[in-house]
Amino acid sequence: MACCGKARKLRKLQEQRMKKLRMGLVKDSEWTKLKILLSDQWKKKPEWCCSQLREYLDGTISTTTKNKLALVFNYLSGSGFSGGRVNTPCIRQLFTTIKIEVKNRETKK
Repeated sequence: MACCGKARKLRKLQEQRMKKLRMGLVKDSEWTKLKILLSDQWKKKPEWCCSQLREYLDGTISTTTKNKLALVFNYLSGSGFSGGRVNTPCIRQLFTTIKIEVKNRETKK
């Protein structure tokens, strides 16, 4: 049972970190414009939408700022994606790549 409690504490800590990041991130006008641009486009042009997100992440995820990674990670964790309504290989691949990068950065600390 100790492992479950430890996992809950870790998850709560990660949620707190992401919440702190989100508080300062919504002021990013570039992100706001991109979200508007992407709305209602995922079902029609998922590859294009993924490329727009990659472009927002400056092309190379390993050198992207933590703030941008958090924004896109949270966006792709939203109900439209996690619920499976929008589900294509490019989304899964981008989400997985960002998740690995965030994890790698946390372990380097």
